[in-house]
Amino acid sequence: MLESAREAGYSAVPYCTRAEFVRALLPWLLRYRHVDMIGTGVAQSFISYALSMLLAVRLTQLHVAHGGADDWQSYGRLRRLNRIPVRLIAISEFVRDKLIEHGLRRDRVRVIENFILAEENGVPTRPPFDPSQPGALPVGVRHTRVAVVSRIDPIKRIDLLFEAVARPGLEDLVFDVYGTGAEFDTLRIDRRGIRRSPCTASPPMFLPAWPTPTSCSTCVPRSRSGWSPSRPFSPASS
Repeated sequence: MLESAREAGYSAVPYCTRAEFVRALLPWLLRYRHVDMIGTGVAQSFISYALSMLLAVRLTQLHVAHGGADDWQSYGRLRRLNRIPVRLIAISEFVRDKLIEHGLRRDRVRVIENFILAEENGVPTRPPFDPSQPGALPVGVRHTRVAVVSRIDPIKRIDLLFEAVARPGLEDLVFDVYGTGAEFDTLRIDRRGIRRSPCTASPPMFLPAWPTPTSCSTCVPRSRSGWSPSRPFSPASS
């Protein structure tokens, strides 16, 4: 990551402790009278604010909140930031609502979606899925295999797949869930007790590894694999 930042033209200084962070930050605060900062740590924000007050530096701070599986770690402890002038950047409306629910000031929180502009990074964009279009589903194949790559934690709501496959309409889909987390063993055991009827899909399989084209084609040689990667550290909407 450091090398990538340097290749992009940024000055990158690594630190592992709070003392190292102070030593890395001081030269900037001594050199400039107005500093803009973007951080993700509560201690980092407080240290930056304290040093700016001590050195009479005008500091503008943004604190990015990504969310996570533990409510206290991800949202509750950020409530302390109400004490200092810092704006919270939530990566989704879900994260914003959780921050406000845990006591963050509503006027301090702004949503900026966490995304990558494909056209700026040379990544080809794919048109939205439309089952009515030719080629949307494989021809002559009984099932479409869908790989779900995600943490198996409560916040990801992988359990909703059980409710989905219990209803008619998904019988042509086979779900493989790749990942690890607190609910991995529980959900894998729960799927064994589900009885499948002819008009519903099979319960999802839980696999503690990342999928590869080879592994998917080995599991179902005639199926086309559908990919739905989950962005790390971002909550899923229920």
